[in-house]
Amino acid sequence: MEFLAPVRGGDVVEVEARLASKGRRSRTVDFELRIICRSVDDSGRAEALAEPVVATRARGTAVVPADVATAAG
Repeated sequence: MEFLAPVRGGDVVEVEARLASKGRRSRTVDFELRIICRSVDDSGRAEALAEPVVATRARGTAVVPADVATAAG
């Protein structure tokens, strides 16, 4: 996991998840969190950014145990 920019209360974010690889029993997914609107002040207002700011990137892998994978297959 990479933390690239701070996220503040009131920011509006979007998250994208992409399948990076698929094995017989595993899936690897890349995640990216982008700030699309930045909090203006404590009032809860936010302004749209001209370009999204990438705040976090991560990669996760899930593996299904062999006995579960064969039962489902």
